[in-house]
Amino acid sequence: MTALKNYIGKLNFIRSITKLTPIDIQNLSDNDIEYLKESIAADLSPENLQGDGEFGRTMIKEKVDYLAIVKAQLNDIAEKRLSSIFNAPAIDTHFDITSELKDWNATENGHDAPFKVSIRQSGVQGFDVSISSEGQPSLNVYFEINRGVPAMHITKDPYGDMDLHIHSGADGYYICPENGENHFQSNNDGSLNFGANNALFLEAAEPDLDDEPDGSCSPS
Repeated sequence: MTALKNYIGKLNFIRSITKLTPIDIQNLSDNDIEYLKESIAADLSPENLQGDGEFGRTMIKEKVDYLAIVKAQLNDIAEKRLSSIFNAPAIDTHFDITSELKDWNATENGHDAPFKVSIRQSGVQGFDVSISSEGQPSLNVYFEINRGVPAMHITKDPYGDMDLHIHSGADGYYICPENGENHFQSNNDGSLNFGANNALFLEAAEPDLDDEPDGSCSPS
Protein backbone atom coordinates (compact mmCIF):
# COMPACT_ATOMS: atom_id res chain seq x y z
CA MET A 1 0.00 0.00 0.00
CA THR A 2 3.04 2.30 -0.39
CA ALA A 3 1.63 4.14 -3.39
CA LEU A 4 -1.72 4.79 -1.72
CA LYS A 5 0.02 5.79 1.51
CA ASN A 6 2.20 8.32 -0.33
CA TYR A 7 -0.81 9.65 -2.22
CA ILE A 8 -2.79 10.16 0.99
CA GLY A 9 0.28 11.78 2.57
CA LYS A 10 0.38 14.41 -0.18
CA LEU A 11 -3.36 15.04 0.19
CA ASN A 12 -3.01 15.36 3.96
CA PHE A 13 -0.32 18.01 3.49
CA ILE A 14 -2.75 20.04 1.38
CA ARG A 15 -5.56 19.40 3.85
CA SER A 16 -3.41 20.59 6.75
CA ILE A 17 -3.00 23.96 5.05
CA THR A 18 -6.77 24.36 4.89
CA LYS A 19 -7.11 22.93 8.42
CA LEU A 20 -9.04 19.86 7.29
CA THR A 21 -8.96 16.59 9.23
CA PRO A 22 -6.22 14.30 7.89
CA ILE A 23 -7.18 10.99 6.27
CA ASP A 24 -6.18 7.90 8.25
CA ILE A 25 -5.17 5.11 5.86
CA GLN A 26 -5.55 2.57 8.67
CA ASN A 27 -9.18 3.55 9.22
CA LEU A 28 -10.68 4.68 5.93
CA SER A 29 -14.36 5.51 6.11
CA ASP A 30 -16.79 5.19 3.21
CA ASN A 31 -16.60 8.98 2.80
CA ASP A 32 -12.78 8.82 2.73
CA ILE A 33 -12.86 6.16 0.00
CA GLU A 34 -15.31 8.18 -2.09
CA TYR A 35 -13.21 11.33 -1.61
CA LEU A 36 -10.05 9.51 -2.72
CA LYS A 37 -11.78 8.08 -5.80
CA GLU A 38 -12.89 11.57 -6.83
CA SER A 39 -9.39 12.94 -6.19
CA ILE A 40 -7.77 10.23 -8.34
CA ALA A 41 -10.31 10.83 -11.13
CA ALA A 42 -9.51 14.55 -11.04
CA ASP A 43 -5.76 13.87 -11.20
CA LEU A 44 -6.34 11.65 -14.25
CA SER A 45 -8.19 14.38 -16.13
CA PRO A 46 -6.38 15.57 -19.29
CA GLU A 47 -5.74 19.09 -17.98
CA ASN A 48 -4.10 17.80 -14.78
CA LEU A 49 -2.11 15.11 -16.58
CA GLN A 50 -0.72 17.47 -19.20
CA GLY A 51 -0.13 20.36 -16.83
CA ASP A 52 -1.10 22.90 -19.50
CA GLY A 53 1.36 21.27 -21.88
CA GLU A 54 4.31 21.51 -19.50
CA PHE A 55 4.62 17.74 -18.89
CA GLY A 56 6.29 15.42 -21.39
CA ARG A 57 5.05 11.99 -22.41
CA THR A 58 7.38 10.17 -20.05
CA MET A 59 6.23 12.20 -17.06
CA ILE A 60 2.58 11.76 -18.02
CA LYS A 61 3.03 7.98 -18.39
CA GLU A 62 4.74 7.75 -14.99
CA LYS A 63 1.92 9.71 -13.41
CA VAL A 64 -0.76 7.57 -15.05
CA ASP A 65 1.00 4.37 -13.96
CA TYR A 66 1.39 5.69 -10.42
CA LEU A 67 -2.29 6.70 -10.17
CA ALA A 68 -3.33 3.33 -11.59
CA ILE A 69 -1.50 1.62 -8.70
CA VAL A 70 -3.07 4.01 -6.19
CA LYS A 71 -6.52 3.36 -7.64
CA ALA A 72 -6.01 -0.43 -7.57
CA GLN A 73 -4.89 -0.35 -3.94
CA LEU A 74 -7.88 1.81 -3.00
CA ASN A 75 -10.29 -0.50 -4.85
CA ASP A 76 -8.79 -3.47 -3.02
CA ILE A 77 -9.58 -1.83 0.33
CA ALA A 78 -13.11 -0.95 -0.83
CA GLU A 79 -13.77 -4.52 -2.03
CA LYS A 80 -12.52 -6.04 1.22
CA ARG A 81 -14.77 -3.68 3.19
CA LEU A 82 -17.78 -4.65 1.06
CA SER A 83 -16.96 -8.34 1.38
CA SER A 84 -16.71 -8.11 5.16
CA ILE A 85 -20.18 -6.54 5.28
CA PHE A 86 -21.96 -9.08 3.07
CA ASN A 87 -20.00 -12.13 4.15
CA ALA A 88 -20.13 -11.51 7.88
CA PRO A 89 -20.92 -14.78 9.64
CA ALA A 90 -24.55 -15.09 10.67
CA ILE A 91 -25.37 -15.49 14.34
CA ASP A 92 -25.83 -19.17 15.05
CA THR A 93 -29.17 -19.61 16.80
CA HIS A 94 -29.08 -23.40 16.63
CA PHE A 95 -26.57 -25.16 18.84
CA ASP A 96 -26.22 -28.04 21.27
CA ILE A 97 -23.35 -27.87 23.75
CA THR A 98 -22.48 -30.50 26.33
CA SER A 99 -19.98 -29.90 29.11
CA GLU A 100 -19.23 -30.83 32.73
CA LEU A 101 -19.40 -29.05 36.09
CA LYS A 102 -17.90 -29.94 39.46
CA ASP A 103 -18.51 -28.54 42.94
CA TRP A 104 -16.00 -25.73 43.50
CA ASN A 105 -15.82 -26.72 47.18
CA ALA A 106 -15.64 -30.49 46.62
CA THR A 107 -12.48 -30.96 48.68
CA GLU A 108 -14.34 -29.82 51.81
CA ASN A 109 -17.84 -31.19 51.32
CA GLY A 110 -16.93 -34.40 49.50
CA HIS A 111 -19.33 -33.73 46.59
CA ASP A 112 -16.88 -34.48 43.81
CA ALA A 113 -19.29 -36.19 41.41
CA PRO A 114 -19.36 -34.39 38.04
CA PHE A 115 -22.62 -32.93 36.69
CA LYS A 116 -23.47 -33.03 33.02
CA VAL A 117 -24.38 -29.65 31.52
CA SER A 118 -26.38 -29.35 28.31
CA ILE A 119 -27.16 -26.06 26.57
CA ARG A 120 -29.54 -26.15 23.64
CA GLN A 121 -30.97 -23.47 21.39
CA SER A 122 -33.15 -24.15 18.36
CA GLY A 123 -34.12 -20.59 17.41
CA VAL A 124 -34.12 -16.97 18.53
CA GLN A 125 -36.99 -17.31 21.01
CA GLY A 126 -35.19 -19.10 23.84
CA PHE A 127 -32.72 -21.74 24.99
CA ASP A 128 -32.49 -24.49 27.61
CA VAL A 129 -29.83 -25.25 30.21
CA SER A 130 -29.91 -28.65 31.91
CA ILE A 131 -27.65 -29.71 34.82
CA SER A 132 -27.88 -33.27 36.06
CA SER A 133 -25.94 -36.10 37.72
CA GLU A 134 -27.11 -39.62 38.51
CA GLY A 135 -28.56 -39.80 42.02
CA GLN A 136 -28.29 -36.03 42.54
CA PRO A 137 -30.80 -33.15 42.32
CA SER A 138 -31.14 -31.73 38.82
CA LEU A 139 -31.91 -28.29 37.49
CA ASN A 140 -33.48 -27.32 34.18
CA VAL A 141 -33.79 -23.68 33.17
CA TYR A 142 -35.42 -22.13 30.12
CA PHE A 143 -34.45 -18.57 29.16
CA GLU A 144 -36.53 -16.29 26.97
CA ILE A 145 -37.70 -12.72 26.42
CA ASN A 146 -41.24 -12.56 27.88
CA ARG A 147 -43.40 -9.44 27.70
CA GLY A 148 -40.37 -7.41 26.71
CA VAL A 149 -38.09 -8.45 29.59
CA PRO A 150 -35.60 -11.30 30.19
CA ALA A 151 -37.19 -14.27 31.95
CA MET A 152 -36.16 -17.67 33.24
CA HIS A 153 -38.35 -20.65 34.05
CA ILE A 154 -37.13 -23.44 36.35
CA THR A 155 -38.09 -27.08 36.77
CA LYS A 156 -36.58 -30.29 38.10
CA ASP A 157 -38.27 -32.37 35.41
CA PRO A 158 -36.89 -31.63 31.91
CA TYR A 159 -40.07 -33.07 30.38
CA GLY A 160 -42.56 -31.57 32.84
CA ASP A 161 -44.09 -28.20 33.55
CA MET A 162 -42.11 -25.37 35.09
CA ASP A 163 -42.08 -24.95 38.89
CA LEU A 164 -40.83 -21.39 39.18
CA HIS A 165 -40.84 -18.25 36.99
CA ILE A 166 -38.53 -15.27 37.34
CA HIS A 167 -38.92 -12.07 35.32
CA SER A 168 -36.49 -9.17 35.43
CA GLY A 169 -38.29 -5.89 36.14
CA ALA A 170 -37.01 -2.33 36.01
CA ASP A 171 -36.03 -2.23 39.69
CA GLY A 172 -36.02 -5.89 40.73
CA TYR A 173 -37.40 -9.34 40.07
CA TYR A 174 -40.87 -10.88 39.80
CA ILE A 175 -40.82 -14.41 41.24
CA CYS A 176 -43.77 -16.77 41.41
CA PRO A 177 -44.58 -20.51 41.48
CA GLU A 178 -46.32 -22.23 38.60
CA ASN A 179 -49.70 -22.46 40.31
CA GLY A 180 -51.65 -21.89 43.48
CA GLU A 181 -50.68 -25.21 45.05
CA ASN A 182 -46.97 -24.33 45.18
CA HIS A 183 -46.09 -22.02 48.07
CA PHE A 184 -42.82 -20.66 49.40
CA GLN A 185 -41.75 -22.05 52.77
CA SER A 186 -39.01 -21.20 55.23
CA ASN A 187 -35.73 -22.83 54.29
CA ASN A 188 -34.49 -24.95 57.17
CA ASP A 189 -31.58 -26.54 55.31
CA GLY A 190 -28.60 -24.68 56.70
CA SER A 191 -26.29 -26.06 54.02
CA LEU A 192 -28.27 -24.41 51.23
CA ASN A 193 -29.49 -21.11 52.67
CA PHE A 194 -26.05 -19.44 52.80
CA GLY A 195 -26.79 -18.19 56.30
CA ALA A 196 -29.70 -16.03 55.14
CA ASN A 197 -32.62 -15.69 57.55
CA ASN A 198 -35.02 -14.87 54.72
CA ALA A 199 -34.13 -17.85 52.49
CA LEU A 200 -37.16 -19.66 51.08
CA PHE A 201 -37.92 -23.16 49.85
CA LEU A 202 -40.34 -24.09 47.05
CA GLU A 203 -41.45 -27.68 46.77
CA ALA A 204 -41.50 -28.97 43.21
CA ALA A 205 -44.98 -30.24 42.38
CA GLU A 206 -47.06 -31.08 39.38
CA PRO A 207 -49.31 -28.15 38.41
CA ASP A 208 -53.05 -28.47 38.97
CA LEU A 209 -54.59 -27.67 35.61
CA ASP A 210 -57.88 -26.79 37.30
CA ASP A 211 -56.25 -24.24 39.56
CA GLU A 212 -55.55 -20.68 38.51
CA PRO A 213 -52.17 -19.13 39.41
CA ASP A 214 -52.17 -16.87 42.47
CA GLY A 215 -51.52 -13.52 40.85
CA SER A 216 -49.04 -12.78 38.07
CA CYS A 217 -45.29 -13.18 38.09
CA SER A 218 -44.89 -11.11 34.94
CA PRO A 219 -43.99 -7.41 35.16
CA SER A 220 -46.89 -5.14 34.42
